[in-house]
Amino acid sequence: MTLSTHSNAPLRLELRPSRYLTVVLLCSHLGAVACMTAIPVHAAVKIAISLLLLSSMVFAIYRHALLRFGNSIHTILLRENDGTLIRRSGKSDEMEISVDHNVNTGVMIVLTLITESARVRVPIFRDMLDEDGYKRLRVYLKTRNS
Repeated sequence: MTLSTHSNAPLRLELRPSRYLTVVLLCSHLGAVACMTAIPVHAAVKIAISLLLLSSMVFAIYRHALLRFGNSIHTILLRENDGTLIRRSGKSDEMEISVDHNVNTGVMIVLTLITESARVRVPIFRDMLDEDGYKRLRVYLKTRNS
């Protein structure tokens, strides 16, 4: 099945910063910090772990939700059987799409992409793409899974 009924052009997904992903990452990290109060360890250990969680939160939000780091994925080009990741720094990686490990909940899609050096999971909320791009991505994944 072809990617598009109009042409064989790759599906180009230009990612935008996501408020939804920011809120999810913020709540999950702050929830983990809040859980630290229930753990019976020395206060210095709680503070150290809390600081690590907070720094992880800042890193995750800047990299995945706000797309501000150089290695943040900026654009995904999906072709029939493979694709290209383009990072904010301009570096590009050829990739394969893992058909069995993608998650599509309707609200969020997690793409599992396999590059030469790593397996990359890309969370994509609806607000990261225009409406047409999000629909086309869902159709693309449906056709890949059938």
